[in-house]
Amino acid sequence: MVTRESIATLEGHTDYVTSVSFSPDGALLASGSDAGTVRLWDMATRETITTLEVAVPVAFSPDGALLASAGSSGIELWDVASQEPIALLEGHIDTVYSVSFSSDGTLLASGAADGAVLFWNVAESARRLVKVSGDAQQGRFGSELTEPLVVEVRDRYNNPLQDVQVSFTVTAGTGRLSGKSTVVHATTDAHGRAAHTLTLGSEKTNTVEVAMGRKAVTFNAVGISPYQLTSFEGASASFSPDGVLLAFGSTDGPIALWAVGSRETIATLEGHTNGVASMAFSPDSTLLASGATDGMKLWAVGGRETIATFKGHTEAAVTAVSFSSDGGLLALELVTFGESVIGPPIFGETDTTVELWDVVSQETIATLEGEHASFSPDGNLLVFVSDGNLIKLWDVGSRETIATLEGHRGGVRSVTFSPDSTLLASASFNSLNDSTVKLWEVATGKTITTLEGHVDRAFTAFSPDGNLLAYSSVNGMMLWDVAKQETITTFTGDVWSVTFSPDGRLLAYLENSELFPYEPTSTVKLWDVGQQKTIANVGEHLGILAELLGGSVWFSPDGNLLAYLSPDGIALWDAAAAITPAEPEKIAADVNGDGIVNVQDLVLVASSLGKTEQSSADVNADGVVDIRDLVTVAGALGTAAAAPSLHPQALALFTAADVQQWLSQAEQLDLTDVMSQRGIRFLEQLLATLIPKETVLLPNYPNPFNPETWIPYQLAKPADVMLTIYALNGQVVRQLSLGHQLAGTYQNKSRAAYWDGRNAVGESVASGLYFYTLTAGEFTATRRMLILK
Repeated sequence: MVTRESIATLEGHTDYVTSVSFSPDGALLASGSDAGTVRLWDMATRETITTLEVAVPVAFSPDGALLASAGSSGIELWDVASQEPIALLEGHIDTVYSVSFSSDGTLLASGAADGAVLFWNVAESARRLVKVSGDAQQGRFGSELTEPLVVEVRDRYNNPLQDVQVSFTVTAGTGRLSGKSTVVHATTDAHGRAAHTLTLGSEKTNTVEVAMGRKAVTFNAVGISPYQLTSFEGASASFSPDGVLLAFGSTDGPIALWAVGSRETIATLEGHTNGVASMAFSPDSTLLASGATDGMKLWAVGGRETIATFKGHTEAAVTAVSFSSDGGLLALELVTFGESVIGPPIFGETDTTVELWDVVSQETIATLEGEHASFSPDGNLLVFVSDGNLIKLWDVGSRETIATLEGHRGGVRSVTFSPDSTLLASASFNSLNDSTVKLWEVATGKTITTLEGHVDRAFTAFSPDGNLLAYSSVNGMMLWDVAKQETITTFTGDVWSVTFSPDGRLLAYLENSELFPYEPTSTVKLWDVGQQKTIANVGEHLGILAELLGGSVWFSPDGNLLAYLSPDGIALWDAAAAITPAEPEKIAADVNGDGIVNVQDLVLVASSLGKTEQSSADVNADGVVDIRDLVTVAGALGTAAAAPSLHPQALALFTAADVQQWLSQAEQLDLTDVMSQRGIRFLEQLLATLIPKETVLLPNYPNPFNPETWIPYQLAKPADVMLTIYALNGQVVRQLSLGHQLAGTYQNKSRAAYWDGRNAVGESVASGLYFYTLTAGEFTATRRMLILK
């Protein structure tokens, strides 16, 4: 035996060295100790390059670019060149004892005291691919395999996975199975059912087929749902109406703005000192209201700044915020929590009020004793629940309560307007033998029907077209046909809440496995309205507590994304990928052929008025594009959503003069059919939306700015408009004569006043504070703005 002597001693660790690993080129050595440190050594000089405060063991990637270290908190990936951490991999529930890269460096395997092996896709930001676990006794097999080894590959929500890479090794008995870059494929068994097969290579025997559904040895594999996109730390979320942003509020105050298109966080709004319970964007997506225990804040989305704060009284928390359809009012629900016998304060005595807050004047205009407040889609009414079981309607115009709907004996927990604002659905809590859902006619306040109630559940939700009503019943959840007044589907089980997608194709609902508080989580499930079946288990929801605190499930405006409150924060799910696209039915009013009737179709008809050549804008195919075609498209819009407020882009695309002209032309025709009447009503509502109730000078954007800014305003009546810009000392810097303007809203960049930061002679002005004054007839208002260079 040849005796070898040590050629160097590396000193510096203060505790047991339990892991050493050379880089692939031999230039570096990583050594880890029980002190919780890893030292990187330069093997040429035998000196320490750096000391990392990480756990052991450690492993270099094959290209030497990454270093993986592991311990009780998870696995850290470090960039060797910059010596900076780039990812924390969390998934094990116990201490990690082993990490190893695959030969091509694309996968990282980790083994822990929890008995599981996790596999991570290093090339895709260390996304966890699969977790393999199983009973070692159950996994034994002899050298001769007479029966297939069964491996069920399922995601974390118990859905069978398909076309997913799996890589693991199982050793038991005298045989050894090793699966390398194995792919799970979907097949069909003899009975026509979906079967997932997994083929593993064996060193002892020929190829072994592993088929799901056979009674044999089973190893469970748990991985990330193929449709889960990402997750955020947070407790509330809100999509902007234009679908551009997703805001999510953290449990400690900051609000993050996430860009849907680029799928990255673009800004953080700092200001709240406590967790954000509720958020809502204004209909034009320019403002964001957020409610927390420290009050409400109003943010300018473009400027990323707070423009107003509402604190209420110090004992109250703002648990819900919602804008009116024109963006002029905010309904704030304030809750003061009393002592709780069990559980969180929400189960104790509470005092709830609704504050109506004017967005322009930034003042409270009404305080209502009640809860569960929401605006009607047409913006005319606010509904809220008073004294537990009284439903009250508050008129936005007159600013007074105009009706009280009586009939429930139990506490009303849910009130919902139909999309056309003509109906109201209410659900009462299981109390005083009254567990019912009532459907009311808003105009008369009369009960249309009373539906079978529920046990400890109370929710209602209309489909976007108003044809379906989902409500809680004693048997689970019911889907009710509003026109036929009959039940069409029953969901059995402990269903807690429902949310329709904006296009009405999908229904997301929560199903609890146990009653709260013993099992405070539930499962988010996705139901296809057309196929009338559940098509996916989306993921684990925080459950009943989240619903009570206002957290729930949110669809993006296009229905492609689904956000929900999971135990780990806000999870984002690809809803579009879960459904099989159906061939859209051609609708005459769908002028641009994109499968839906929206404001863009109205724009196309309006821009083609008078044309006689063959065109899709000629909706009724009479050879000319005229007011009849426009009214038909407006009628289809009224069917989808009666209130123009559901189409905020209309404010930017049309003027009050346009709509007034169309109505005048329509009045000259004898349009008595239902669709035309609906279209005329839609245009009347649109005109009312486009004509502001008062003249207002709005905040410029961006602010601060360099070198240009836009100054929005709205006119309640026609006027000659002048905008004057002053320096801090009162000297006039620039006057912008905007001419005679009609009543309307001048907010977007094509209509708002524009200033390029120059004075009257074309010179760029200096950085600093400036004032701008709007003069419109007898109206005058002044605001300030800031130039930063």
